[in-house]
This record gives sequence, structure tokens and C-alpha cells, in this order.
Amino acid sequence: MKKSMLKTISIIFCMLIITSLSISGCKSTVSTETTSASETTAAETTAAETTTATTSATKEFEVAWLAPMEHVFWYYVRQGMEEEAAKALKEKGFKININQMAPVEAYNITEQTTQFENMISKKVDAILICPVNEEALVPTVKAAHDAGIAVVSVSAVIPSEDILAITQPYEDQTAKNIAEYVIKNNGNKGNVIDLYGMAGNITSQDRQKGFEEGIAEFPDVKILDTQPVEFNKEKGMTVMENMLTKYPNIDFVFCCNDDAALGAYEAAAAVGRQDKIIIAGDNGTIDGLQSILESKLDYTVFTDPFKIGRDSIAALVESWSGNQVKQDQYRYVAEVVDKNNAQSFLDIYPTMEKWYKTK
Repeated sequence: MKKSMLKTISIIFCMLIITSLSISGCKSTVSTETTSASETTAAETTAAETTTATTSATKEFEVAWLAPMEHVFWYYVRQGMEEEAAKALKEKGFKININQMAPVEAYNITEQTTQFENMISKKVDAILICPVNEEALVPTVKAAHDAGIAVVSVSAVIPSEDILAITQPYEDQTAKNIAEYVIKNNGNKGNVIDLYGMAGNITSQDRQKGFEEGIAEFPDVKILDTQPVEFNKEKGMTVMENMLTKYPNIDFVFCCNDDAALGAYEAAAAVGRQDKIIIAGDNGTIDGLQSILESKLDYTVFTDPFKIGRDSIAALVESWSGNQVKQDQYRYVAEVVDKNNAQSFLDIYPTMEKWYKTK
């Protein structure tokens, strides 16, 4: 009887040990999965956040970045901002937190003004803004300046002495350069369609002014028509369809940006006239550069969104460091792009993903 009881106790004891080991094994598996999840989260953080984890900050700044619409171009600008923010943390101990926003409705000045005013109320340290309408925001810029908030005009020129810096190419000179380059390399004569951005937008006006000045250098070149397309591919296509119907002989189309240029190309391709018309865009986006390599668009300019972003943060860092910043010190002339150099600019884009994920 005793032997039987001892045998039963032994069996129960063994079963308890096996169960304990099984539970221990399950806990080990859970721990491994948790570590894996942490690694995935870390991989999705920006390079600036990674730098923050390894560098101690001496000062912290809140920066609002107000884009005019949701478009990947403005996230490329953000990549440049984050790169420069990481540099500021490493070299200055400045931790810069960037909060990006845009109107729900593209180019809605009322909504953008409200966002601007909200950031002033929140007393952020700085506001970076690409304005829908530059002149309309002058009073809001003054309000921010009076509240001690630095304002940088990003990829645009807000006509105000209260702006800390303008981070944008000289759009008129850049547009003049591409007009001259395109016409010189294509016979010095022909008929032109000018698809500009929108009324009341200074960037659009400067690009149009530059195109017209460049074209004026060639007496055998005539501007047939000038139409607004709101920096938009669909409107670029619709307007170009009308131009193709109205004008049987079009040699050049100068567009306010690559999106509008791609729309113009699609319209021309739909009626078999794509090989008879030289189309030039602006900005040097991935789609624009790739289309040049594919012999769709012919030219663009690389406005360098990464430089625009870097310079916007650099201007703030200079000011916060007690140094004088001149409004125009970050301005430049963008480079003309054709099939000879398009790939070199296209290669830059993947190198910037480490600073901020666009997808």
C-alpha cells in the first residue's frame, strides 16, 4: 500500500515539473516576440528620433510645419528638416520637434490661416509655412512675430519684414533659365503654351514672369496662350486638351510644376502629338525625373526640396544661437534637368528616406 502511494506521489511530482518547464518555455517565447516588436517600432522611427535617444538635449523647441496641401513633395521637404534637426541636436544640443500639417482641402487659404493662428495660440517656438496666398498671410505673420514666434517662408516669398528667412529658389531666374535652355536647344523658334499655377500666388507669378522673360529673348518664339492649372495634374491635362483642340501647331509647353507637365503630356499622348511638343516642368519630383528618362517630359528643374527643408531649420538654429539671419541668405537658382543629368538627381531621393519615411 505504501509503495503504491509513493508511486502515485512520484508520478504527480514529475507531472508538476513538466508543467512548470512548459510554462517556463512559453514565457521565453513571449519575451522573444516582445523584443521583435520593439525592433520593428525602432525601425520605423525617424533618424532624428534615433539621435535623440543617444544625445542629451540642452534645449527643446516646438516647430509647426504648415504645408499648402497633402503632397509627397512636402514630405521630401520634411526629410531635409529632420536631417538638419538631427544635426542641430548632435552639434548644439537643440531638440527640435516638428509637427507637420496641411489644409484638408488643397490650397485652402482660410483653413491654412486658421492653422497658423492656432499655432500662434499654442505658443510654438517657430512656424515654417509654405503659403497658399503669400500676401493674405502678411497680417498673421506679423501676429506671430509680435508673439515672439519666428516664421520662415518655405518654398515661397511672403512679402513681410517680419519673416526670419525665405527658403526658396529665385523662381523668376530659374524659370528664365529653363526657358532659354529649352528654346536654344530646340531650334530657337516655335509656339508656346504657358500653364501657370494660380492667380494671387507669388511663386506662380514669379515662374510665369521668368518664362516670359526667357521667351522674350527669342523673336521667333510666340506665346499662344497662358492658362492657370493650379499646380494640378488633372487640370493640366484638361487645359492642355483644350489647347490642343484650339491650336494645331504647338512646339513648347512650359508648366508651373511636374504634375501639370505630366497632365499636359497625357493629353498630348492621347491625340498622338506627344513627340511633336517639347514639355518642361518644374520641381524635379521622382515622377518628373523618371518621366524624362522615359522620354515623356523633356525638361524640368530640380528645386531640391531637401535643401529647402534643411535651410528652413538651419535658419532657426542660427537665430536661436544668437546669430543674425538675413532673409535672402538661403536663396539660390535651381538647376535645369534633362535626360543627361536626371538620374543623378533621382538617385538622391532614396538616400533621404532614413531621415523621415514618406511611405
